[in-house]
Amino acid sequence: MDREPKEILRKQFVLAWSEVSFAYQQARINSERTAQAALFAAMSASVENSIVICEPTIALEPIGRVVPDLLVLQGNQVTAAVELKFVPHDF
Repeated sequence: MDREPKEILRKQFVLAWSEVSFAYQQARINSERTAQAALFAAMSASVENSIVICEPTIALEPIGRVVPDLLVLQGNQVTAAVELKFVPHDF
């Protein structure tokens, strides 16, 4: 993937993440699963010419199966894999 599509994807991710971040700051996200769902919805709405998949199981040699939180595909090429980590509001 050349630089221009990567930059477009990065900008779309930043936009989607700002929506999730705002919802978190408003205490509307209370778990990692909710954050994952919010980011999936925001990414699905913002990425163009791509498919966002939530929790796909991927077989990788030699490490076995992995399950990222989100995977972004353009055609049959993976353009991004996202793994979220959540910190509760009162931490």
